[in-house]
Amino acid sequence: MQIISIDKQSIPYRTTIRLGKISYTFIFRYNLIADRFTVDLLKGNETLAIGEPLVYGTPLFGNFCDERFPECAFIPFDPSEQVNRVGWHELGESVFLYLVWPEDIENV
Repeated sequence: MQIISIDKQSIPYRTTIRLGKISYTFIFRYNLIADRFTVDLLKGNETLAIGEPLVYGTPLFGNFCDERFPECAFIPFDPSEQVNRVGWHELGESVFLYLVWPEDIENV
């Protein structure tokens, strides 16, 4: 497992994450009224998902069963298990976005 850093102060912003031979672009956004982060996912010039919410303990893009999506999971989680939401005050403080490969799932 590894942590995907999210720079809240730069939101909205985009970053590229290379997974094996494939690069994905993540666009992070924040909705102040709902205190919610969302993510858009692109593969090259193809948009795969728009406005996917960061929900505590739930894999991003988990509702998509499509080979174009990453094989790994991106899961917001607090390793201390003291927090169970992903708001402005939690993300990057106690809740982090973890990249989890299928072989690591049983350790989560």
